[in-house]
Amino acid sequence: MVLEIDSVQRPFRKLRRVLKAISETPLPQDVHVLRTLIRRVEAIVLALQFEKKTSGNDLLRPLKPIRKAAGAVRDMDVLAALAASLDHGTEAKSLTQLSEYLGRIRAKAAGKLHHVVTARKKKLRRSLQRYVEENFHSSTTSSSDPQQVSTSLISASLQLEAELRSWSKLTTRNMHPFRIKVKELRSLLQLSQSCDPKLISALGKVKDRIGAWHDWAMLADIAENILHHAKERALRKRIRQRAEAEFARALGVTKALQALYLNQGTAQPQPQEGSPELKTSLIAPEPQRCLRLPFQCGDFGPSIACRPCRGGAKRRFDHQKRSM
Repeated sequence: MVLEIDSVQRPFRKLRRVLKAISETPLPQDVHVLRTLIRRVEAIVLALQFEKKTSGNDLLRPLKPIRKAAGAVRDMDVLAALAASLDHGTEAKSLTQLSEYLGRIRAKAAGKLHHVVTARKKKLRRSLQRYVEENFHSSTTSSSDPQQVSTSLISASLQLEAELRSWSKLTTRNMHPFRIKVKELRSLLQLSQSCDPKLISALGKVKDRIGAWHDWAMLADIAENILHHAKERALRKRIRQRAEAEFARALGVTKALQALYLNQGTAQPQPQEGSPELKTSLIAPEPQRCLRLPFQCGDFGPSIACRPCRGGAKRRFDHQKRSM
């Protein structure tokens, strides 16, 4: 894995600029960029194992609430776009009701994001600058050595690949956390100048397809929560069927990735640190335990939840966030 220190520093610099420019009513693209940059910075910090240092902990702590607040806004932006993409027909009134509900939730989430960013951005921007200076520009630390950085990123990539390899079978219970691991691996591989672009593209397709399923499934849950009339049953059913179709597509691209980068049934050689690409297998983790003990849940998707977690899309949505 060949990389330049500048490619590792770039997300830190961009994030400082985005934090400074974020407005009280951010555009969907601004929220998406903010959330993506935070994910990349977190992945780099964790991959390089700098989180054990004070500067790393100071950086990771304030990033998490901003990422979660940005995620809440981004979710509503995506769901609103999905709702608008549906054929209105005789269901125009129901779709309008659904869109207005999503708009109200988005406005509240945007206000919370502005509050969270305003309270933290000044100190966080200094922490980002200090982190880069201490870990990439300091002449007294070996972490600024490109070879050392490259070795750390390779180790982290191999660890993520091993986690994906240990997955058993993708279900609605574990599809979303699997996608998070795929995103982390893809973010690290994108820092390399020698990684196989076909692998990065394949990981991107899996990420997008699973994301599409998750969004439609979340929209289906919200629709079932706010559209109660019998005449709205057809719309609820149509959204749920679309979610099921997206799940099937997600499984399809996952199997395609398996066929390209994993010969199942044969022993797989471990990638070497100098290898230009990392072969990855895509399967899923053991179900995790619901926070509402002693019930077994493990559901990070919006369509299935343990009994005490049922009772509306918002409660399930909040439960998913806490579980992650």
